[in-house]
Amino acid sequence: VDISAKEYSIFSAQSFSSRYQLLQQHMRRRKVDAHIIRDDLNISYLTGAHYYSMERPVLLTVVR
Repeated sequence: VDISAKEYSIFSAQSFSSRYQLLQQHMRRRKVDAHIIRDDLNISYLTGAHYYSMERPVLLTVVR
């Protein structure tokens, strides 16, 4: 079953895209090539993916 961000979240897919792009802009300004995010809540904030990682960590790598 495919659930879009619009159906699953109070935020639109565009909101998540804007957050992600804003992070990339900050990275470019600071000359950071890649940023690894480990925290479940921060990953959810940026992508809209909701999960609980338990014993296996989930990482999000953002590149500029």
